[in-house]
Amino acid sequence: MCGLYNWYDKIKRYFRFSKREFTGLILTILIFGFIFGIDDKTGSKELGFYWYHNLLSMFLIVTLAVVVHISIQKIYALKLGYKAEFKAWYLGLFVSLVIALISQAKLLIILPGAIILTKMAKHRLGYFPYGVNVGAHSMVSAAGPLSNLALAFIFYLLRTPFQGNPLINTAIFVNIWFAIFSVLPIPYTDGMNIFFGNKLAYFFIFGFIVVASILLLLHTPLILLLFLSVAIGLLVMLMFLFFYKKID
Repeated sequence: MCGLYNWYDKIKRYFRFSKREFTGLILTILIFGFIFGIDDKTGSKELGFYWYHNLLSMFLIVTLAVVVHISIQKIYALKLGYKAEFKAWYLGLFVSLVIALISQAKLLIILPGAIILTKMAKHRLGYFPYGVNVGAHSMVSAAGPLSNLALAFIFYLLRTPFQGNPLINTAIFVNIWFAIFSVLPIPYTDGMNIFFGNKLAYFFIFGFIVVASILLLLHTPLILLLFLSVAIGLLVMLMFLFFYKKID
């Protein structure tokens, strides 16, 4: 109970976005909202009411995906005694935009950036006092894609009460796309932090997210989806362990 209160106190005192983070967040949301919204799936080349309505919807969905992703990372970092700051990867954002424009939104690449951690000395006295623990950095980074997958699960459950609403399927797709790209081991992304921080956890999380994402898109029953995702995630992790030891 004391631990929960301490965590709540940290969130209340330290959970905020810096000006640099806010600038990066706005740019990330604008670029990815445009990338997902540029193709309204009607086949029309005219920028009519539906195109603008679709674009606005994408901005809202992407805002939710990005803000939840980063907020969960920041909150979890505080629990571990760190401050987390989102650092946008401007080159990655530019590359994502250019590829979307060239491919006419047929190829969507998501390269937003990653979380960086700084220690909170007075909360970590006597415990890793000399720098950031790479294992903690890995787990904080993993919280981002897992939160996007959780959002996709929530929207998946909302499909029945909101049957026929195309935004639900779009929200599922956007969050799945964020989760998958966030777990790929690409430089300056969360995936790279997870990979180098804890390889065993990385391969389990990678297998779990990829399989869960595919099964969500195939409308697999939730219990079966979770079972298969965990099972294949463990299998991928064990395969890595086996081949790693064999090479070693």
